[in-house]
This record gives sequence, C-alpha cells and structure tokens, in this order.
Amino acid sequence: MGSRDNNFWHNCCSDNILCGYFMNAQVLRAMTIQVYQSSKIGELMRYTEITLDQMKSLLISGWSEVTGSSATREYVYEKVINEFPKIVIKVYTSISKSCDFSRSKGDDAIRVCAVDLTNKVGWIKTVRVFRVEGWKQNLSRAISKVIFESGKRVRK
Repeated sequence: MGSRDNNFWHNCCSDNILCGYFMNAQVLRAMTIQVYQSSKIGELMRYTEITLDQMKSLLISGWSEVTGSSATREYVYEKVINEFPKIVIKVYTSISKSCDFSRSKGDDAIRVCAVDLTNKVGWIKTVRVFRVEGWKQNLSRAISKVIFESGKRVRK
C-alpha cells in the first residue's frame, strides 16, 4: 500500500497505528482486521510481575549472584561458560534489591549479555527479554542464544 495508490490519498503506519483517508469500504474492512489482529497480539504481551524466587528457580545450575557492586539496584546473575578467555553470561534481572519484585511496568526489561572478564570488554551484545507472559521461555531462549553466539566466537 503506497502513499498514492487507488485506495488511499495518504497512508502512514507506525507502531500498529494506521491512519489514512479511505476511498473504499473494502480497504477499510481489511485495515480493521489488521488492527484487530495486532490488538490480539498486544493481549498476549501483558506485563507480568516477576519475583526473585521465580527468577532463582530458573537460574539454578551454575548461576551465582554478582555481589559487591553498589552501582546497580537490581539483582544480577552470572555463569562462567569459558575459562580462557574468561567469558561469563550475565542476566540483569530488573528485580529490585529493595523489594525482591520486578520494577514497574515499562521501567526496563531483563537483559542478557556476555562479558570477557579476562580482557574486561563486552563479548556479546545485550539481548532484551520483556517481562510479559512467557518470560521464562523467552529468557531461556535468550540465554541459549547468547551462549551459542559466545561459543562460536571463542572457537574462531
């Protein structure tokens, strides 16, 4: 759908918000269906509060809490995946240390990255995991992705 075709005088699409001057009812019906479908997707992405216990139940084997950093107000966990160079996967949980619950809706996401502690540099860019229904599966996938990408980079 171009900006100057048979159906529209003007069309813009941004963040699932559609606007335009419609010249026929068939196009209007198609656009209504598209907006309805995108709102159904939004229903699946409802904010979910996460507790520290829920996060700990997911991060069990080989994960340890990063302590000693007063710069962060959230729980951070790490897992060593390679000894030399020493590569760790870090999970920034977005769970506040003051109350053991995730921060407010929209404040921030769970982040997963890899860091080279030997050379003190970032290793794999941060992957964001939104705090929505299904966050556990999404976090597991993000961790797997970062571990896989780290492994490929170490073998080079």
